[in-house]
Amino acid sequence: MLMKNGVFYADMLIFSFIHEYAHCAAAIIAGAHSAVRSRGPFGNVLYLDPDVASVKKLMIYLAGPLSNILMAAAGIFAAEIAEGNIKQMAETAVYANIMLAAFNMLPFFPLDGGRAALFLLSSILGSRPAFIICGIFSRIFALSIFISGLYLVKYNLMNLILVADAFYFLYIFEREKHEFY
Repeated sequence: MLMKNGVFYADMLIFSFIHEYAHCAAAIIAGAHSAVRSRGPFGNVLYLDPDVASVKKLMIYLAGPLSNILMAAAGIFAAEIAEGNIKQMAETAVYANIMLAAFNMLPFFPLDGGRAALFLLSSILGSRPAFIICGIFSRIFALSIFISGLYLVKYNLMNLILVADAFYFLYIFEREKHEFY
């Protein structure tokens, strides 16, 4: 079981890097050469300068989850034609990519879904009120991730990653708050 968990977490890390590079590729395609990529504790993180147009930002944010969906589809195909350990590895890759896409599309900042929600709310309410609303829900989300991580540690020590994620989400939220105030 520990080996399966190790393979899954390794897949998550590898595919999260690919996910972030998909953001970078989309930024280049969109002409957002001001995009900056940095390494974070949970993979690469893409930071865009505030001068990048909102519609381009939305396209860039959605490129990561789209890459995970495409990799999951490729994994499904690979699992159908493979046998034995290769089939199991392909199935683990499918699961990891589906989890990354689904998690990243949750409507909480700084996830891609949160950034997309912020874009949509900003077009209706303006950027400051939208960021306040997203901030409230994102802080509640971070708190729930923190509590879940503490609870789930009894099942698997790797769930401490959730505790660290909660702090990281709050850190990124505070770091990027200046763009909206």
